[in-house]
Amino acid sequence: MNIDQVLALEKSRYAALVSGDLETLEAMLDDQVAYTHTNGLFDTKASLLGSIRSGVRKYLAFDCVALAGTAFATTFVLTGRSAIRYEARGNVISAEIAHTSVWRADGATARLIAWQSSPATFPK
Repeated sequence: MNIDQVLALEKSRYAALVSGDLETLEAMLDDQVAYTHTNGLFDTKASLLGSIRSGVRKYLAFDCVALAGTAFATTFVLTGRSAIRYEARGNVISAEIAHTSVWRADGATARLIAWQSSPATFPK
């Protein structure tokens, strides 16, 4: 597993969030994933997948503006900026975010072990 493959996985994860592809997300998320949303809410793997499955959270768009990464042996740290739109509890929210994700490789596979995002302002 190399950095280009992990960057591709991360972009595939964004697409899976928007399409609601729970099978793909299940495979990508580590069982111990720590997932912190832009608003500070924290999810485990089970709670994140559950909120998408139930419709409490629905991603409408996830447009990656920038994404870069660094490999540290079998750990990959990615940073980026994205424009997202999602529906949560009936409210549609649009946000520009900065994010960091951490992936861990095990042979030919890698899984997301941490996600942290925060509000960001894109340069005009």
